[in-house]
Order: sequence, then structure tokens, then C-alpha cells
Amino acid sequence: MDSKELSHQYDPLADTFAKVVEEGNRVSRESFRAALPDLSGKKLLDMGCGEGSDCRYYQDQGADATGIDASQELITKAQERYPDISFAYSVMEQLQFAEAEFDVVVSKYALMTSEELEPIFKEAHRVLKPGGSFYFLVTHPIRQLYEKKQEGKDYFKKEIVDSVCFDGALTFKEPSHTLKEYFSPYMLENFTLEGYDEAFDPAAEKIVDTFPGFLILGWRKK
Repeated sequence: MDSKELSHQYDPLADTFAKVVEEGNRVSRESFRAALPDLSGKKLLDMGCGEGSDCRYYQDQGADATGIDASQELITKAQERYPDISFAYSVMEQLQFAEAEFDVVVSKYALMTSEELEPIFKEAHRVLKPGGSFYFLVTHPIRQLYEKKQEGKDYFKKEIVDSVCFDGALTFKEPSHTLKEYFSPYMLENFTLEGYDEAFDPAAEKIVDTFPGFLILGWRKK
């Protein structure tokens, strides 16, 4: 499965995703929202907005929210549910926005579906105002190691893994990543780390061991 196929895999899953995501992602959603800075009066971009419920939350917190997603099916659902919010089809690596347009860029369970993270980080940096916030939640690399399943797993080898979620209701294909990719030289040079969290995620596949399911990082543009 190539990068284009990975970015469009949500299209045939859109109906099921929209039905189960509200309760299924409750733990990670609450953790992510608790980590965010004050959004009142901020212009915000949600990369990988899904069916739009997070953008509604950001609006309710006082933000002027815009959502983008690589699934046209999910964007259509978002537009139908929340017609007062701006949604657009777009990939994270090529944002159709001006430089320094947003105060806040957020992304939840989306970045890790791309094989290369740095183009996304560069785009987030480009559209953020100086001092702007970049907060994202991704599948934890340790969880992705468990999802490789085979004997002799290699943490450092980039592989496509099956991420089974919501008691098997949905399975997503994701390239595995390392912590070093999220703390890359580019990020450390261009952003200041403001927040870090990791936690178990009950939405993930049930495996005997207990391990972190998601990773939250908060950055401020230098």
C-alpha cells in the first residue's frame, strides 16, 4: 500500500468510523483536549479532522476552526453535520493556506498515517504564526511495535502495520514510526517542546501486556 492509498483508506470506512469514534476514542480525546492551550479567539487548523466533531469542540472553546482531511467521504459528513464550520479536502503535506495564517495547528490520530513526517511538520510550521502552537496525538511507537506481531520484531524498521481498533470494528494500516521521528532535528530546531503525554488506550487491540497506546506532543513555533 503506497502513501496515496494510505491517505485515502478512510473513504470506505467512513460510515463505521463516524458511528464508533465518539465513544471509542473517548480516553485519547479527553487527554488531548486537556493538553491543549487556551483556544479562545485563536484561528485553528485541524489536520485530519475526520467527521468534524473535534472542530465543533474547538469552536465551542472560542476558536475559529478549519478542518482538513484526506478522506472526501469524511469531509462530506463533516460538512453535513456542521455546516457553520469550514472543511476542505486536503493532504497534510500540501496545505492550501497562506504562511502564518493560524495561531494553532492540531492533529489527532492522523499524522502517523503518512510515511514521512517531516513534510507535514514543515507545512505546520509554515502556516503557523510566530509563537503559534502545534499539538498532535499519534499512535505510540511502542504500540506500533506490538502491532508488528511477528517474531524478531524490529522497532527501527519502517513497516506497514495493522492497527486494530474499537474491539475489531475497524482496522487501519499505518507506517510504523520511531520516537526519534517525532523528536526530529527539524522539530527541535524550529519548535520548542511545551507538553508531553503518553497513556494506555482502551480503543487499541487487546494484547496481554500493558503499553502506551498514544503519544501527545505540544510544540510552540520559534
